[in-house]
Amino acid sequence: MLKGINQTEIQKWLHGDDAGFRHIFDAYYPKLSLVALNLLKNKEDGEEMVMDVFYKVWKKRYALEHVENFETYLIQSLRNHIIDRKRKKVLLMQELEAIPLETLGSTEQTEGEFKELLEIYEQALSKLTGKQKEIYLMSRELGMSQKQIAASLSISQHTVNNHISTSSKILKNEMGEYYKALSILCIFLPYLK
Repeated sequence: MLKGINQTEIQKWLHGDDAGFRHIFDAYYPKLSLVALNLLKNKEDGEEMVMDVFYKVWKKRYALEHVENFETYLIQSLRNHIIDRKRKKVLLMQELEAIPLETLGSTEQTEGEFKELLEIYEQALSKLTGKQKEIYLMSRELGMSQKQIAASLSISQHTVNNHISTSSKILKNEMGEYYKALSILCIFLPYLK
């Protein structure tokens, strides 16, 4: 059973009353925004992170019955999301710093190559089945764990793992030499759409 300031609203929302989510959002948004501001020192980035967490919670609401303290769950989800985003930034910077500047070429050339890579990626994605594509995108573009995906779609983690593995093999085969650049592309993808 869930505990917290809005236990009744949470229960209503978990049992299908979507209007109850507004009460939950209004109750927890200010506190989560403060937590994000303290961690990021940037109001706009913090608000974006809080909205991402609320979106993820909305998507997997049917798997939240087991949560004992909703406020703690939201705060921990926010912290994890911020840590993941920072980790991706660090990894991206390390990868970019390893590339000699002379190999990057001009901005126009790099932008053209990036668009080409995006087209190749989208063509490769079209080779996946609907379920494979959905699960792959949840994993790579939304950054959801296999456990989160399984809960959100009401399927086993083993099934999620199989779909991701199969999708990765198909994408690797379809994209050829471009597959290695996929990790960088997935980091930038949310900013391109």
